[in-house]
Amino acid sequence: MKNAPLLLLVALATAGCDPETKTTLPPKPDAGETFDLGPQPRLDAATPRRDAEVDLDVSVEDMGPLIDGSMGDADAADAIVDAVPVDMGPSGGPPPRSRAVVLSGSNDAWVAWARGGRLLARRLPDGGEPGPVVDVAEAVDLSGPLLGSRTRSGPPWVLLPDPLTRELHAHDLEAPEADPVPMGVWGPARLLNVGAQTVIMGADGPKADARTLVRVFDDLGRGRTLPDGRGLPAAASLTPALGRLVAGFDVGVCATVDTGALDDAVGLPWRCHARPGAVSVGAGEQLYFVGPVGDRVVMWRGMPGAAVDPTADGADVTVLVDQPATVEALHTLADNRVLINTVGLDHDTLWLLEDDVVRSVDLTAAEDAVLGVATFRRRVLRVDWNEGQPVMVEVPPADGPTPPLYTKPEGCNISINPEDCSPNDQDCDGRTQGALCCADGAVHTRVPLPDGVLPARGWRVLTSDAGLIFVVPTGDAVRMYVRQPGDTTRPVLGENIPTVGQWLATGELRHVANRRVRTVMHVARAPRPMPPGEDAGVADMGPADAGADAGDAGDAALDMGVADAGEDMGPPDMGLPMLEHELLWFVDAETQGRTPAPCEPIALHVLDTDGRTRVFCADRAVDLDPLAEAGAEVAYPVAERVRWIWTAPFGDDDLILAATGANFALNVWRSTPEGFTVEQPFLGGDVEAMSENDRSLPFRPPLMPGQRPARVVDETELEIYVSGRGWRPVPTTPWPVEARLLHHAPLAVSVADTLPPDALEGRLAIFVHDMDATGTLWGRRFAPPGAAALSESVFWGVAVPDFAPGEGEVSAPLVWRGVGTDPVDLEGFRSTCLTRPSAP
Repeated sequence: MKNAPLLLLVALATAGCDPETKTTLPPKPDAGETFDLGPQPRLDAATPRRDAEVDLDVSVEDMGPLIDGSMGDADAADAIVDAVPVDMGPSGGPPPRSRAVVLSGSNDAWVAWARGGRLLARRLPDGGEPGPVVDVAEAVDLSGPLLGSRTRSGPPWVLLPDPLTRELHAHDLEAPEADPVPMGVWGPARLLNVGAQTVIMGADGPKADARTLVRVFDDLGRGRTLPDGRGLPAAASLTPALGRLVAGFDVGVCATVDTGALDDAVGLPWRCHARPGAVSVGAGEQLYFVGPVGDRVVMWRGMPGAAVDPTADGADVTVLVDQPATVEALHTLADNRVLINTVGLDHDTLWLLEDDVVRSVDLTAAEDAVLGVATFRRRVLRVDWNEGQPVMVEVPPADGPTPPLYTKPEGCNISINPEDCSPNDQDCDGRTQGALCCADGAVHTRVPLPDGVLPARGWRVLTSDAGLIFVVPTGDAVRMYVRQPGDTTRPVLGENIPTVGQWLATGELRHVANRRVRTVMHVARAPRPMPPGEDAGVADMGPADAGADAGDAGDAALDMGVADAGEDMGPPDMGLPMLEHELLWFVDAETQGRTPAPCEPIALHVLDTDGRTRVFCADRAVDLDPLAEAGAEVAYPVAERVRWIWTAPFGDDDLILAATGANFALNVWRSTPEGFTVEQPFLGGDVEAMSENDRSLPFRPPLMPGQRPARVVDETELEIYVSGRGWRPVPTTPWPVEARLLHHAPLAVSVADTLPPDALEGRLAIFVHDMDATGTLWGRRFAPPGAAALSESVFWGVAVPDFAPGEGEVSAPLVWRGVGTDPVDLEGFRSTCLTRPSAP
């Protein structure tokens, strides 16, 4: 085994990818020394290959362009290769550039390329004769660019997916006879060398719901999986900057990644204007992005506090290519240099991006194709394909344009960091906190519940002229409380808030709506067993609810539901009992009760202060007076079935957004006591461009220009819509619990576990999200007093009634937690969100 240290370096991955697994190895074994790595099966040409149409390597959809290249049209034909011997002679044509990788060392470079079902390699020394072409691996089944890595003092190695499991395996180019070593990472992946470390970002399995993980190795064989406490999404780019790694995400947000972290590797986010199709380059306190913007390829700053929006008029950008072109990051070279390939209409250009220098590599002088660039110290050598083999030709790179360097403002003597909720200016932009949502630290109200009332999930808080309305499901009942204006924050000891409404044995609380204190609720439950011999009758065969209220904050402005596809879904499963649907009414202490619902409601809308309510069904609406079992039917303005409804999406309590028909066509209606009128407000370019699948679940459209659509899936997963990319998750932690959207501001609140749900010590955290297109989108940790240590005896919940904004603030949510078990106090804490400043 020629280079056992490399294999031992990556063999750490075979130990179950335990984040704490560490192995210290000798720096270099004797030539005859061997190491037992355990069973390492090697695939040969006879190994059956997975059908080419089953491509598990793209299971993590949002990994975006890879740091080592991206797959273009030329790559598609080469993506499915034949497991046949390759012609080693000069007749072989050049491989696509993304199917080759150049790995430079101190005194030589290795070039690897995939062809004909094999991985081939050749050593190119810095002086002297090149080595022979080496057959490294067979049965190579690529569906993306070739990934390779080499640190300053480490051996060259290439990652290939196993043809059966798709797990990435490491192949040592200096020891082709050695078995490939599984890495515990699945693709798509990106790879980065930083000093003596190799960083691999990929998926933790081949399935579509696989999580992103980051593994770090050093030259001595020590490695670890970085702890991910934020539900790390797939990054579109990865580069060293700010003294750490910076991951860029295609929603325009960046975050630092600390390779030495013990708790959470993902740092604070900031708006960096990363874009799909752009790659990043950085060193020290410089951070740039290079990508197509309009009909040009430009370079722009991504620093916290000084990031440039390249799409803005007059933006400070550097033009690399003044024509339409795509961008591919081929690989990261030594000394923080990145090789970028721009594919334009006229010709390709290789750009060598260094700390503060842009240089171009001439491709026109090559007799055949150019595979890449090798660097030895400060020398640059072009790797050409010549007579069927790679060779090196020294070329002087041409000077390119000067990048837009970042210079610290006068008087700034700190390291540049993303802004946080402290009173300090972390990014030296002259402001503190920026537009962040931060807890103001005070208990704004406290609601003591009666003894024995333990809230269940799904409790709501509504605003009304009578004060805050609390609707609290407890498992066997729904109770309603009203906190009158002027109530003290700290109630008298032993004085519980009175119950104003109570409905026993109601079932699952799904929709809540109110106008002033008048409140109506929809609950669903399995029917009671029928006595033997009694005719059960015909159950309501209306459409089943396709999901709980996916974002209902309890306020009428957020109330919505989903109607099933009805005839599209076929007959219901007759082996399951049909649900009973009931309405709970509260007008005042004397006028409250319950009635059967006229259908399976998909939304509720209280029409007037008398409590008259419109119940939205799939095929019609029904107007009911409080406690009435029959009402007046109201026809919809369209003949198609209503699939889902979001009420009051524009801050107007009478506007609704409805999705109708088989293709989820969007309709904006005004719901008035007389019926419906059709409105035609502009929903925003993002909404207009949505596909049918993007409209299949309820969402909140933009409240004003410059905002993004948002939705909550299964009451837990908070997502935003990015034009051209679809719905993207908004990270909190890997284990979301509950999420709510505000209706008058582009804000959301979510609760998530900070440890796996099966952990011995459960921890919960609350996050406030700025959903504006200019915000960071990621959840900002909300830390009310006393929230450092939580236990199972502490109940958490989210309720987000509108709160009057203060001077210089936007409308902010009131976040709630429950303390104790018997009795339970519901404590409310306000989040202060400063007005978004203009771009620097």
